Amino acid sequence: MLNTAPFPQLEIIDQALEANDLRKAELNIARLLRSDAQPDLRAQLLLRRARVRLLNGRPDEALEDSQEVIALAPSLGEMPEVKMTLGDIHLARFMLAELGFAVRSDTDRALEYYNEILTRHPHFKQRGWVFYQRGRIYLSENRVDEAIADFEESLRRDRRPYALHAYCYERLGFIAMYEQRQVAQALDYLDRAI
Repeated sequence: MLNTAPFPQLEIIDQALEANDLRKAELNIARLLRSDAQPDLRAQLLLRRARVRLLNGRPDEALEDSQEVIALAPSLGEMPEVKMTLGDIHLARFMLAELGFAVRSDTDRALEYYNEILTRHPHFKQRGWVFYQRGRIYLSENRVDEAIADFEESLRRDRRPYALHAYCYERLGFIAMYEQRQVAQALDYLDRAI
């Protein structure tokens, strides 16, 4: 996540997020937001709350928090962590939309954020996740070869989150099975996923 050095009270929230303890993270965020936090701290808290809301399947609320973050601290909007969160929010809005109501502009916006991270932030530690998410968008657009390339690139990156490689192998398995009709290859990928 972001540097917590100026705000040590964020460490417990980041640890909860890392452990996927969303309830603990959300409770600590709410407590600190009620304490009339200074604008920089409030922006950091809202950014983390956006991540919690996203992980809880509430992308519209996450988007509202992210927009408030950028209004409070515009410089945060240029950070790859924030761009990744915004990309993830837009992709989730598309994926969670009711059938027939998905808006392709959400994937277009997510793709812009992911491409910007990959172009402008070559040392970003979560590039593997960004490749994976971009691959999901390509797959949703039936751009199978580009999706495969991104999933394979993601496999060459750090596991952030830890299950990232399993997610990639799962997607590659489904592509091999349903797009390429290569059953043996699909089973190999799916075995690697578990």
